[in-house]
Amino acid sequence: MIPEPKANSSPVVWVIAIPSPLHKVFEYLPPASGRNNPEPGARVRLPFAGREVTGIFIQKRHSQLADVTKLKQVKILLDPSDTLLSRDQLTLLQWFSDYYLVALGEAIPLGLSNRERKGNAEWQPPLDHLYRTTNTQGLIEAPNRAKQQQAALAIIGSDTIAVKDLEQKGISKTVIRSLVSSGLASKVAAPNCPSPRKTRELELTDEQRYVCQQLGANLDAKWQSRGGSACVGTAARRTSFRAREQGSFDLCGSCGQGGKLCICDFGINSTVSGEGSKTTI
Repeated sequence: MIPEPKANSSPVVWVIAIPSPLHKVFEYLPPASGRNNPEPGARVRLPFAGREVTGIFIQKRHSQLADVTKLKQVKILLDPSDTLLSRDQLTLLQWFSDYYLVALGEAIPLGLSNRERKGNAEWQPPLDHLYRTTNTQGLIEAPNRAKQQQAALAIIGSDTIAVKDLEQKGISKTVIRSLVSSGLASKVAAPNCPSPRKTRELELTDEQRYVCQQLGANLDAKWQSRGGSACVGTAARRTSFRAREQGSFDLCGSCGQGGKLCICDFGINSTVSGEGSKTTI
């Protein structure tokens, strides 16, 4: 009678990419409290090489280590509800790591700002503008006691104005603080300041969409044909690109075109005919 296989008795661990030049990921025990099922790309704080660093959660699995007693524990999950990196961004950065032979722990943080890499909160636009609220009845009733505030509100009007512009017009920081503390004005971000998160997808032209689709299919085919390992052609293209980038020579070795960057470096060839430009894979 064949005995039933034993269940995996190894503890469940988090696989973490840590910012280091080591081409490997690391296993850590989940934190003692809090959410234990984060999304891939979530940031964590953990001990590493005698210091505390910010790592990126990759996946959850049973430990593959022979000695699990040496496992350390994640201190805190920094992104319990929503990650700063989308799945598409994480996939792109993982591809970047594989293709350019960059350690995963150094590739993924490239999608974050400097403050986010250090474990700080997501970047927010500075509140360096003022807008006028509707609570101005007190100034209207007592104009003699608030001439500077009246002047500042007149400058603001119905628009939003930068604090530095108010100061250049002779409005002191004390008056600005008084307006805010009394509820006569509020500090806001610049009207056209970009949102920390993109609310819509990038809109591509038909030509750009076609090239992206063909490029993705070409890269997938090449990747599968070589079993996920680097090839001589890839190394040659990198050498050619780096030499042209450093000014060693100005022509692409594949198509003879000039410039530091050629689409041949990405497996795309461009031919020009009488009907215009045509991109082929």
